[in-house]
This record gives sequence, structure tokens and C-alpha cells, in this order.
Amino acid sequence: MTEPGQARPFEQLARRIVEQGDLLRAWPLSGGISAAMTALEIAAPEGGRRKVVVRHYGQSERPTGAATDIDYADLPYWDLCATLRFLRFAQGNIAGMAEFFSPYGRADITERTIRRDMRYFVEQALIALGA
Repeated sequence: MTEPGQARPFEQLARRIVEQGDLLRAWPLSGGISAAMTALEIAAPEGGRRKVVVRHYGQSERPTGAATDIDYADLPYWDLCATLRFLRFAQGNIAGMAEFFSPYGRADITERTIRRDMRYFVEQALIALGA
């Protein structure tokens, strides 16, 4: 599914998502309105696999048949608000947030990975906002 050379930009990102992970494949997803989307499958060093979706702001095709013009320029702002709202909902207890996922077999979601992923998400939103 991965086109030759298509996965190369995502190899470094895969290692950020799964520490010492190897990108197995990358493929485009359709349906993104405000962002182009790419799915990644990453092999973890301990043997598991993880699939994630990467959003690329401002790179999607304009939807056809839209009833009105919609300005998606503020989407990174609202994504940032949603992230901060999630933290507020957890009352800053990131360890407690991680514990929530344990009964669902998501041992990969830890306080450390939540902090790392939220930091990355906020950085990307701020870049998209030009902040």
C-alpha cells in the first residue's frame, strides 16, 4: 500500500509516536475536509503494532458539492481548545487520564506518552496558527 518514497517523510514521525518503532506502511485516507490525512502502521520494538492517523492542515482538496464556503483557517485554534479542555477535564491529573485507558488494554497510553503527544499536538497547532 505504501508508494515508493511515500513513507520516507513519516519514518521520523513514526519513531516519535512509538519509541524505536519502525514504519511498516503509510497510505492516504480520503474524506479529510480541513486536512489531508495519512494512515501509518508502526511496529513497536516489543512486537506490537499501532495504527495512527496523521493530519496535514491546509493540504486537503476542497470538498465538491459544498453548500457554502467554509473557512477552516481557525480549525487549529479549535483543536488546541479541545486539547486544553481535555486537560482541564482531567483537572491536570495526567496520570489519572492514563489509568482510565488501562481497562481497555491500552498499556501503551501512559502519563509520559500523553504528555509527549499533547506537547507535539499543541506545537503543531501553534505552528499552523503562526504563533
